[in-house]
Amino acid sequence: MQLDSMSEYKYAVKVSDDDASTIKVSLSELKPGMRCIVRSVTASSPDLKHKLLTMGIIIGAELKITSIAPLGDPLTVTTLGYSLSLRKSEAIGVLVTQI
Repeated sequence: MQLDSMSEYKYAVKVSDDDASTIKVSLSELKPGMRCIVRSVTASSPDLKHKLLTMGIIIGAELKITSIAPLGDPLTVTTLGYSLSLRKSEAIGVLVTQI
């Protein structure tokens, strides 16, 4: 299933009002070497949201994009001392601010 927009997501973790003024982009839009802070996690199902949260994609976590496959899917991020691969369809639901 191809996800074209954030409007297809039903389940979300709210961002605090403190973060309302910061520019948020999808994790899938970042390039290798970029670092970011997770600001919200959304998913098309509660199971996917639970999977992302248990893998360490939680609000406030610092991520670094370590690589992106030649065709753009999957991408590899480093967080909490380990590497993790995410499909582009999963990464699109993770909103971050670049640091």
